[in-house]
Amino acid sequence: MSVTYDATAPVVTVSSLVAKTSLPTLTGTVDDSTATVSVTAGGQTVTATVSGTTWTAALTTALADGT
Repeated sequence: MSVTYDATAPVVTVSSLVAKTSLPTLTGTVDDSTATVSVTAGGQTVTATVSGTTWTAALTTALADGT
């Protein structure tokens, strides 16, 4: 039996966003389709959905104006 441990963190980017809604969907890229991406915005942390090399995260609690 052999065990392989991947200690290399994935490269994650965040797309710039200026939203007119208090519940935006955040997006970006990731170089590892098996990665788990968590996003923190306005004090809330959500787990993103990763599909291929992109991720999306829909906020569930409204952001304050200017956040």
